[in-house]
Amino acid sequence: MDNLLKLHINVKIRLIDQFLRSLAFNILTPFMIIYFSGYLGAFNTGVILMCNLVLSFIAGLYGGHFADNWGRKKLLLWAGSIRLITTSIMAIAVSINLPMLVLGMVTLNSLCIGASRPAGSAMIADSSQPEERKFIYTVDYWLFNFSMVIGATLGGFLFERYLFELILGIATSALTSLLLIIFFIQDTYTPSPIQNQVKKSILKDMILNYRSVLKDNVFRVFIFANLLNISVQTQTMDYIAIRLKNEMEHQTLFTIGDFSFAVNGINMFGLLYSINSFLIIILGLFTTRLFKKLSTSFLLKIGIILYSVGFTVLAISNNPYLLIFSEFLIVAGELMYIPILQSLMVDIIPPESRGAYMATNEFGNLGALMLGSLAVSLGAIFPTWTMGGIILFCGIISLFLLNTIPVTKKTSKTPVEISSN
Repeated sequence: MDNLLKLHINVKIRLIDQFLRSLAFNILTPFMIIYFSGYLGAFNTGVILMCNLVLSFIAGLYGGHFADNWGRKKLLLWAGSIRLITTSIMAIAVSINLPMLVLGMVTLNSLCIGASRPAGSAMIADSSQPEERKFIYTVDYWLFNFSMVIGATLGGFLFERYLFELILGIATSALTSLLLIIFFIQDTYTPSPIQNQVKKSILKDMILNYRSVLKDNVFRVFIFANLLNISVQTQTMDYIAIRLKNEMEHQTLFTIGDFSFAVNGINMFGLLYSINSFLIIILGLFTTRLFKKLSTSFLLKIGIILYSVGFTVLAISNNPYLLIFSEFLIVAGELMYIPILQSLMVDIIPPESRGAYMATNEFGNLGALMLGSLAVSLGAIFPTWTMGGIILFCGIISLFLLNTIPVTKKTSKTPVEISSN
């Protein structure tokens, strides 16, 4: 708690804001698929959601550019204001049954979230010290998973009968976020006079900006390593949902007296999802103390290994006990390496271009989602052990690439090795 109180006010506000956004996303997004499929059909809904994903990514590229040229707070204010308007209109549209207006507001909301994400990430980096970041990203990761559990629970129980009230609550959270930004956020980043000049062509300037980012060889390696790392999870989760349904027969998990608890593939997938979230919430509270004396190099390496092995087991096993054990490996690995990986990214990017670099990093997330979709198709062709080998290979290559990065802090001229504490 003392560590949390000592953080810069910007960091504390951003953590609260990101929790509220994640909570709203997890309450609404999974269940809006059901809402829109009732009006537009499942196929059209899937296409629309994919388009929203792409549009959000493009908005993030613009957001990263403007965050570096306008300032972080200014962009967050614009995005937060539009988000409040869209969620308010969405609530009204739901109450009077205008699904196409709801769709339009959902799309605009996605654009705002995508545009503001790089600015928010850059602000956390601007307002924190290197020695604080491991703790900050651990808290952020814990809050994200907590929002998933709370959001899925609230959405599952309230969506069908209280959709208007749910969206009204999300609009209230958007208002809360906006007020926090207006009254508490301090813009510690000031664009240089050159960055602040009005450009004749914003698109041309943005293309030149991102071209310079992509010329950064170290960051290119990081993006590819991160893509492979995230794909370990996306490939496995997309693939095992179908695999367990088709391969796993009813199995008794435990028996107490006359009561037996049996699961099939679908039940097991849901149980694993719940166990994962529960373990992160419980173990995440003790992560800082547990790993305090271990070097960042050790945590990064062992974390990715445990994470990759855990997901490989998920991809090949039908033993419920082994599947549950694999979740322990995955959660332990994630809690070890994810905060370090995020801190590493901040260290290798220049402060004046953090918005653009953060936005470019989304290439990795988008690529990982595509590999996840590809894994479903490959799973219909290749046997289970082959899929497990592919997933493990991605994790190993990711770790190898991360260890080849000659990390240099862009805030100073002093080289910093990954192996340092």
